[in-house]
Amino acid sequence: MPGPIYDIAVPHTDPDYVVKPFIAVARTKEGIPFVQMGTRDLHLKTRIVFVLGFKTGKYQVKILQTLVDLFIQGTMAEEFMKVNDEDEALELLKNIKIEGN
Repeated sequence: MPGPIYDIAVPHTDPDYVVKPFIAVARTKEGIPFVQMGTRDLHLKTRIVFVLGFKTGKYQVKILQTLVDLFIQGTMAEEFMKVNDEDEALELLKNIKIEGN
């Protein structure tokens, strides 16, 4: 997904292939090319990647919407890219509230 400062990617898989639910996040210095959702050939230089693995789609839409709200429409991407280590990143992410939870 294109963002105003940093593009983000949210790859996810079919719940049938998930053994244990997880959310993984990574950031890159140079960016990783991802094809923009809804296109076949528009590549984004993605700097933040959230990999989602859920055993059910129950929370997937809420989590995706929250990530869009915070990282694309909000300022969380800029804050996340400024943290200096894993502990700071984890604390920032732990404070994200998913609506309805």
